[in-house]
Amino acid sequence: PDEALKSVARRTMLDPALALGDDGEKVVDFVKHIHQSVTAISAEFLAKLRRHYYVTPTSYLELLNTYKSVLEQKREEVGTLKNRLQVGLDKLISTAEQVAVLQVQLTEKEPVLQATQVEVDQMIVDITKDKAVAAETQKGVEIEEADAQDKAAATKQIKDSAEADLAEAIPALQAAVDCLKELSKGDVDEVKSMGKPPRGVTLTMEAVCIMFSVRPEKVADPDNPGKKINDYFTAGKKNLLNNAKKLIQDMQEYDKDNIPEALIRKIEVYYNMEEFTPEVVKKSSSACRAMCMWVRAMYKYHQVALMVE
Repeated sequence: PDEALKSVARRTMLDPALALGDDGEKVVDFVKHIHQSVTAISAEFLAKLRRHYYVTPTSYLELLNTYKSVLEQKREEVGTLKNRLQVGLDKLISTAEQVAVLQVQLTEKEPVLQATQVEVDQMIVDITKDKAVAAETQKGVEIEEADAQDKAAATKQIKDSAEADLAEAIPALQAAVDCLKELSKGDVDEVKSMGKPPRGVTLTMEAVCIMFSVRPEKVADPDNPGKKINDYFTAGKKNLLNNAKKLIQDMQEYDKDNIPEALIRKIEVYYNMEEFTPEVVKKSSSACRAMCMWVRAMYKYHQVALMVE
């Protein structure tokens, strides 16, 4: 409530030690407005991005303490600058007095200055020779500068290329998200009910299980009696497809900015498979096509984000 916020602010801002005077109430209204504005924006942030930013009474107290701390700091800085200005002014006055004394001494030493002029002329000759040497050094500096500019241009080219890739990855990521929005529980249940899933479905479930760190089950290898093979489809049905709504939500809210590098290396194998593309997987299952697009978009976004960094 306004009065509660004002009451808390007054206890801090109307402290005689702060000496805000007539501006005290204005500052109280100002900090109250900041706190309420952040609270409102946090609600919009949650509604639009589904991410929480908590604004608590502690946040308000920290704001008040921060304002007080910064005010004291700035007052100290202004006081320091004032003292420096006074010192500088005193120096100017003192210097003017010293210049007057030196002027008198200069007049008295005019003959010495004339003799010194001859020495200066000789120094000019020496400096001219030194300038020739400096000119040669300058040429070397210019060559190094040109080389540095070339490297900077190459670096910019790499950066521009990475940003172009990012511009390509973002639409692909958005397309995958849009496709997930069209994915229904019935689509997922259809995949779950498959007794002998085709290659496109098994590949997709392998990749999705890897993305969510779901371990495969070990089953007997029909082609090699006595040996075991990884069964991601059965593991996926138990851990992912059993709750279609949660699976779709988890894919939509996946933390794409913090994918472990070890996981990306595993997904790279699938990303490079010709048979693991949305067009090919769609022939086996429309639901798996959406999951395939999502896996590929996560991989592409990760790679491009690394280049931009």
